[in-house]
Amino acid sequence: MVTINLYGKKSCQLCEHTKRKLSFFLKKWGYEDRVLVQYWDLDTVDGLAEATFNDVLKTPATVVAKDGNHVARWEGAVPDSNELKICIDGGKSTAAA
Repeated sequence: MVTINLYGKKSCQLCEHTKRKLSFFLKKWGYEDRVLVQYWDLDTVDGLAEATFNDVLKTPATVVAKDGNHVARWEGAVPDSNELKICIDGGKSTAAA
């Protein structure tokens, strides 16, 4: 299974844009059933702890994992939709961590 962890803040416009973009493209591609999206709010203790554990330094941070292995990561930027699709479909992105 593919998991996308999005780390952000509600007050961050770029974070909110990233959330909307992920939702839009996952629906467009018909991937809602095969991709789990988890949003971590860095204004909460749990979100901040998760971000610290995963070395998140900038928001928004988007981390794509497949079967528990990180395959791509974007920090301080909205993911490119083409690279995101490549990651979900099984290839490695040039943005890979």
